[in-house]
Amino acid sequence: MATLTVRDLDDDVKRRLRIRAAEKGVSMEAEVRAILEEAVRTVPEAPGAWYRRMRERLEQTGAWWDDVPLPDRSSDWAVSPEMVARDRADAEARGETPPGDDTAAP
Repeated sequence: MATLTVRDLDDDVKRRLRIRAAEKGVSMEAEVRAILEEAVRTVPEAPGAWYRRMRERLEQTGAWWDDVPLPDRSSDWAVSPEMVARDRADAEARGETPPGDDTAAP
């Protein structure tokens, strides 16, 4: 078995780990092992996996992409290009960096 040393761990993080372990009735070391094992067990999804899953589900139903209804873009939560342009113009008028402008110097 390997040993891992974690330096400069924030005191609050250690306190929360201790509490979390106590709530489960295990040692702090056992809780950290469980957290690390879970973190590396999860494999990130491959690029395009969502598309392939959706295509397979649609094929099972006999549907095509064109049959899938698009979400309603007229809701208050939808963001239109006009709204973005207006927000950018308002920010520039106030002398602020426009939202989403990564080119501005800090």
